[in-house]
Amino acid sequence: MSSSPFLRAAITFDYTDRDAWARLAHRWLTLGLERLLPDLKEPLDLGDPALEARIVSTPSIDDPLNNWRYTPVQWRKTLNNLVEQPYSTTLSIFRENADSGPRLANLNASYCNSRGQWQELIIDATVPEEAASDPDYCRNWVEFLLTVLNQADPVFGMVTNDYRGIRNTALECALYRPFPRAMREARHTLRGYAWVTVCPRELLPRLGGIDHLRRSGAFSRVEPLSAGGAVLQATDTAHAYDDTAMHKVFTALAPVLPAGSPDPKGAPEHARLKAVT
Repeated sequence: MSSSPFLRAAITFDYTDRDAWARLAHRWLTLGLERLLPDLKEPLDLGDPALEARIVSTPSIDDPLNNWRYTPVQWRKTLNNLVEQPYSTTLSIFRENADSGPRLANLNASYCNSRGQWQELIIDATVPEEAASDPDYCRNWVEFLLTVLNQADPVFGMVTNDYRGIRNTALECALYRPFPRAMREARHTLRGYAWVTVCPRELLPRLGGIDHLRRSGAFSRVEPLSAGGAVLQATDTAHAYDDTAMHKVFTALAPVLPAGSPDPKGAPEHARLKAVT
């Protein structure tokens, strides 16, 4: 990925109903492209030569990749095939050329391990500099989360503009918490915090509930999810999420964060973290 400004949404789940997971993945990938990336979807659908997109699907962890150039027809086929519960489905969009052009966006729905007891949804997009300071643009990301996650009962989630890691959150990297342990404990210990944090339902009572979080002064928006949990937006824009805002979020969420002091050597370079004691 380029060093351009970006937003990355990553949400984890522990679904045992694979059909429900397939429906959720379909909703995420469909609405993610339509609502968050309309400026890319329309020219892609029209065959704009300035863009190239690739669809990659992996039937199981042991199977070879299926790789196709994006077309509206192939995308619909890929989405419809989610009922077969592939191990991973990804759409990557590039400027000009998939082999050498910069990647502009990545949408993914995948299982996190071979046993399939954990799942993850990701949207990672390069954004214009001014977009991160635009309340309407940033609100669109939060509204998208609320729409997709309202009945989904997530384990954890975040939207960040400072870390693009795989599987582990920035806090887990800095605390050297292995991903399997983090997921096993995720409904008892919050995995991290960011500009937007998705808190599982089990942790809300220990945080004082929705009303207390709204009064905490740490969040510009606190929205409960119908199936449990809440979406916590720290500031109106991603650009405004500075160290002062991060400290407020940390203070509000500290009762459910893992103990320990983040190691600067383990922490990702640009991640905003505060020591946990």
